[in-house]
Amino acid sequence: MYKKIISIVTVIFLTLISIIPVNAEDNDCMVTRAELANEVMNVCEYITQEFSLPMEERPVFKDIQKSPFRFRILQAHVKGFMSGVGDEKFMPEQNVSKCQAAVSLYRLMQYLNTKYDCKQEEESIDISDYNLIPDWGTEAVVFMVSTKLMSLTDDKFYPDNSISRAELDEVTEKIKNIFVTDSGKRIDFQEFLKNTNKNI
Repeated sequence: MYKKIISIVTVIFLTLISIIPVNAEDNDCMVTRAELANEVMNVCEYITQEFSLPMEERPVFKDIQKSPFRFRILQAHVKGFMSGVGDEKFMPEQNVSKCQAAVSLYRLMQYLNTKYDCKQEEESIDISDYNLIPDWGTEAVVFMVSTKLMSLTDDKFYPDNSISRAELDEVTEKIKNIFVTDSGKRIDFQEFLKNTNKNI
């Protein structure tokens, strides 16, 4: 009898493992705040082809000195795409929630729409977990979802979930496709630095 129970439990366990999706919260595929700053700047520069050299470091954030993206964090902050988390901290290694990502990407879209006198068509949407979205993120989330730049899962946004690299890449590709309509050569930030003989 004991062996039979063990066998049944083992079969149930193996069945559950095979049908449970891979955890999207796996740190290997999550995006940190520093990585988001870098990505938002990459998209902005890819579209506009306008670059700026990293400014002299200012004591804006106390906790970014060791980050490989410290200059990108400062640039994203100066552009208004991202802000700190209080007490002169940026928390560069903290994973970004979907709501935080929506706000930064929304600010990028506002910047680009103003620059290129553009406007996206918004569709009426029903976000069933709308009440879970913090006040500081509602406008951004509604815009990003109603323009189909970000997606819902089962009619929910899950604002507190971490955004994955795949999700972020999907959104940034959509943004690029809106604004890049020519087939001319484009350079990225690293190539810009190389062309100006700068190294960071």
